[in-house]
Amino acid sequence: MTVADQILKSLGGTFKAFGLLSKSKLNWVYIFPFAIYGIIFLVGFSITDQIHNELMSYLKNLTSNQIDDNGFFGFLFSASSVLTWIIIKLSVFILLGILSGYVTLIILSPVYAWISEKIEEEITGVSYPFNFSKFIKDIVRAIIIAVRNGIIQIAFTVVLFILSFVPGVNLFTAPLLFIITAYFYGFSFLDYTHERIGLTMGGSIKEVRKLKFAATSLGSLFLLCYMIPWIGPFIACMTSFQLIVAGTTLVLENNSIKSKKSMSPQEIREINPDSSNQESIK
Repeated sequence: MTVADQILKSLGGTFKAFGLLSKSKLNWVYIFPFAIYGIIFLVGFSITDQIHNELMSYLKNLTSNQIDDNGFFGFLFSASSVLTWIIIKLSVFILLGILSGYVTLIILSPVYAWISEKIEEEITGVSYPFNFSKFIKDIVRAIIIAVRNGIIQIAFTVVLFILSFVPGVNLFTAPLLFIITAYFYGFSFLDYTHERIGLTMGGSIKEVRKLKFAATSLGSLFLLCYMIPWIGPFIACMTSFQLIVAGTTLVLENNSIKSKKSMSPQEIREINPDSSNQESIK
């Protein structure tokens, strides 16, 4: 595929994904973001309450003989308690927002694998019998890919953060970080189909490099949604289902193109009789 094909098919496939999900009767998967983010933030905020209570209890015991509850310092202690509670809550909210991208890819990996398989079945008619051991293997692979990509992304982030202090170079660090992050997010959306067609992890890495513009385009959509203030992670999670569908259709189409290139003219004519008529006209 050319660069333009990769970008246009990625973006176009994302919008067409709504129809494919509906046709495959998979619209119900949109319930997962509500459940996941509800649990993540409820658990996260519950933990922050415990941290806050423990911290303030420690400080109160530490200063119990020095602070009069009804005095000025008592008022300051109460005000600092409220401020600490707000700071902890906001910190956890921001931290969850930062980490939730790859957390989403890991938690939803079984759903993504299943959606990708069903979309392929809808497009090609090829169905895969359920195999529990393979299903678990697919999930483990998806988690390994997500963790690998996350570690590499963090490494690049640290390097680019250091380079951002270099005058002139700092103009390019933010765009480079966006592109790198988008590529690794997009990688995951393509790998589910690569795994199913028999590519090893190393084979998938090589294949995604060939489709780097497609991976970056898909990842960019995910990342742009992710960057929306406050609700970005939730919107990105909702969008991820379309991106999985778009990644699946793109990989299938790319494999179809490669298969035709490796076929002899006779084999192509057997599949598409019209091609022989076009050759005779020429």
